[in-house]
Amino acid sequence: MTAIQSPQSPATSIIAVENALNIKWNYTTNGDQFSADDVIKAYLDGQKKGFQQQMGYLAEKFSEKMHSDLDKTNRIAAEVYATAKSLEIQPIHAFLQIEIDANNDIFCHNIVMVVSENDFIQDKMIILYEKVLHIEIENKEQYYCINFSFCPIHKDSAFVIESFISQGFIEFKSGDKK
Repeated sequence: MTAIQSPQSPATSIIAVENALNIKWNYTTNGDQFSADDVIKAYLDGQKKGFQQQMGYLAEKFSEKMHSDLDKTNRIAAEVYATAKSLEIQPIHAFLQIEIDANNDIFCHNIVMVVSENDFIQDKMIILYEKVLHIEIENKEQYYCINFSFCPIHKDSAFVIESFISQGFIEFKSGDKK
C-alpha cells in the first residue's frame, strides 16, 4: 500500500499559493524550511492583527447599535411626551439611564419623567401608565428594551436633578421637546 504524497513540498505549496493570489510575504528561510522562531512570530503577528481587526469591527458595530438604539429611544420618548401632553400632563424633566442586563445582551433604556405632584395624583396618570406600558411592550426586542417611570416633584427641582444624576442618569431631552 502506498501513501498518497503531495508532489510539492510545503514551502513550494506556499509559494504556489502566494503566486496564485499575488501575495508577497516577507519571511526568512533556511533552505526550504522556516525556523521555529519565524513560525511563532508569524503566528503571533497574525493573531495580533486578527484581534485588532476583530476589535475594530466589534467597536464599529457596537457604536452603530448604540446610535440606532438612542435614535429609537429618542423617537419613543417623543411619543410618550406627546401622549402626556395630549392628556394635559406636563413633564418637567426627563432622565435617561442605559443599563445592561445580567446576561450582558440587552440594553435597557430607562427613562424617568418628572411631573408635577398635582399631575401625578390625577386619574389621567393611570391612562398615561397604560399607554406607556403598551409602548414599552410594543418596542421590546431581543437586544433592546425601554422602561418609563414617572416621578412627582413638589418644589425643589435642583434636588431632583442632582439625585438622578448621582444615580447614573443623564438629563434627557427629546429632539421634539423644546
